[in-house]
Amino acid sequence: MDTFKKKEGSSPPQVWDLDSSLPFPCHPDHYVSNSFRPSFQPFSDYQRFFRIAYAPTFLQSFASDRRHMKNWNGNWIAPPPAHDPIVADV
Repeated sequence: MDTFKKKEGSSPPQVWDLDSSLPFPCHPDHYVSNSFRPSFQPFSDYQRFFRIAYAPTFLQSFASDRRHMKNWNGNWIAPPPAHDPIVADV
């Protein structure tokens, strides 16, 4: 069952998750059924939460100062990428 509508003339929807072991890009139906396993029900104390971001807004406002790549005392956990940190357009 296809869960996504396609605008006439637009390219098909794709998911790029470089942190999963799934192929990329892949169709959203394949991604959801193989990564989130909708048939698996977590304990009642837990619920799935998804945030969907509008791509142009996300790309304008996303930034990473690489804090998540350092340990508690500010040292690099692994060498940082050679490219500059991502800086938001806004």
